[in-house]
Amino acid sequence: MFKKFRFPISLQISIFLIIVAFIPIAAMLVLKTYENQLLSLTESSNVQQARLFAASLSAIDDTEVSQEAAQNILRNMKGRFDARIRILDTRGALLADSSNLGKR
Repeated sequence: MFKKFRFPISLQISIFLIIVAFIPIAAMLVLKTYENQLLSLTESSNVQQARLFAASLSAIDDTEVSQEAAQNILRNMKGRFDARIRILDTRGALLADSSNLGKR
C-alpha cells in the first residue's frame, strides 16, 4: 500500500559524517562568541571600577595622594572589586596594591 522512501546507505552515512563534522565547528563558533562577550564585559567592568576609584581619589583634597589615604580607600572597599588595583603617584611610585594590602 504505502511504500517507505529510504535514502541509500551511502547518502545516510554521508549525512551522518557531515553532521558529526559540523558539531565541533558549531561549538567552536559558539565558544568564540562567548569568549568575546565575556572579555568585553570584563573590560567594561574594569573600566567602570577604575573610573569609580579615580573619582574617589580625586575627592581627596590633597594635591598629592598619600600612601595611607590610598590604602584606606582600598580597605574601605573591603574586597568588593574584581580586578587587582594598583595606585601610583605622579612619579610612578606604588602607593597601594590590593594584592598585598592584607599583608601589611
